[in-house]
Amino acid sequence: MMLRSLLVASFIVTSALAAPALRAVQKFSGPTVPNSYIVTLKSGSSKSSFLKSHPELASTVTHREWDAALLNGFAGVFDTAALDVLRSSADVASIAEDGLVFSQTIQ
Repeated sequence: MMLRSLLVASFIVTSALAAPALRAVQKFSGPTVPNSYIVTLKSGSSKSSFLKSHPELASTVTHREWDAALLNGFAGVFDTAALDVLRSSADVASIAEDGLVFSQTIQ
């Protein structure tokens, strides 16, 4: 009985350690576009390779044409499952809510 308890405890600890940590999503202080995020990839990660290896994400990307020298990433509308894939990816440097920005002119 004790051996079985040790095996179960070992399995639980191993499973918990094997689960990837989910990266936090940076919050925008103002209004946001619902379920829309800006994803920045780590230096050395290829945007086209990343999206080819994740076709379930590629179909919901709304802005992929950014010059990688300016921003190695993309924006898109992602549901919870897709967002968790991004949050657990080793290729992702950051994920931020897509905020709305307004400008005013004063004369």
